[in-house]
Amino acid sequence: MRRRIFVDTSAWIALVDESDRHHQKAKSYYEQHIKQRGVELITSDYVIDETLTVIRYRMGLTYARRFWHSIEQAPDQNILKMFRIEETTWSAALAMFFQYDDQDFSFTDCTSFALLCQEPVDAVFSFDKDFVVAGFLMEP
Repeated sequence: MRRRIFVDTSAWIALVDESDRHHQKAKSYYEQHIKQRGVELITSDYVIDETLTVIRYRMGLTYARRFWHSIEQAPDQNILKMFRIEETTWSAALAMFFQYDDQDFSFTDCTSFALLCQEPVDAVFSFDKDFVVAGFLMEP
């Protein structure tokens, strides 16, 4: 059975930005799971949106373009599946966003939580502790 791992913005950023404090850990984890057979990496269009924006502001448009190119190629290489946030997921995310007023969940995080309720995964590749707070297993 294939393991499913959701990739969050913080993981993508750590992979791309060599100055990120989690870069080495993220790179090692990613390389291990890409090479490992039976692993399905998934993400969402909202996560990619957020990632592209952060990369552009931190590192510049060239890095954002390079990141997008790798994401665009990944499905053809059977490395990654990107889910689009549809209206029902968006509505569930909005409800979560306003329900948990004791947390600082971003709306993008809430879209991820809602998606993961519909598309269960074995783990979340992230450095954002909000996934643990929301009840998901976070790796590394």
